[in-house]
Amino acid sequence: MRKAIRWTFWILMLLIVAAVVWFFYYNYFFYAFGLLSVLLFVLMVWATTVQLKNSVNHYKDVSKARSVTDQRSIEEYTR
Repeated sequence: MRKAIRWTFWILMLLIVAAVVWFFYYNYFFYAFGLLSVLLFVLMVWATTVQLKNSVNHYKDVSKARSVTDQRSIEEYTR
């Protein structure tokens, strides 16, 4: 499922870039800049999603490492 979404995303991005080039070539600047703004918006949302996913994974890794460290110190103290 994720691969299909990823391929669809890349195909749509390529079509948007091709449409922007086509609109600039035929002097339809209003549509070209509109598609550029849509492309910029999609890339910003994608970057924000990736950053959020990275932050969540980092938090999970840190909390997991912290719990392992706390467990070791408790075991060493109670020996």
